Amino acid sequence: MLWVGGSIIIHSLDGLGYHKPEHLIEAFAQSIEHAVMVFPRIINWLATSMVQACLGVIVGAAGIGCVSIWRRLSFRNSCPTTRPSAGQ
Repeated sequence: MLWVGGSIIIHSLDGLGYHKPEHLIEAFAQSIEHAVMVFPRIINWLATSMVQACLGVIVGAAGIGCVSIWRRLSFRNSCPTTRPSAGQ
């Protein structure tokens, strides 16, 4: 599922008019395809999927980091400073 998320991001950027990431990935995949020269379509797909999976991991990690920082900041402000003891 990682490359699906990366693929969605790349195709969405392309749909918004930012074509460079998709062209860079295509150029990279074609260079790998020409370097290996065995099963070119499979190699192209694997290279494209690997780059998109890496992008999916990076964007996902950034999202997790942002949510974790947001939760820490929001819970810090909402938690009481004094906690009741166990006997109360």
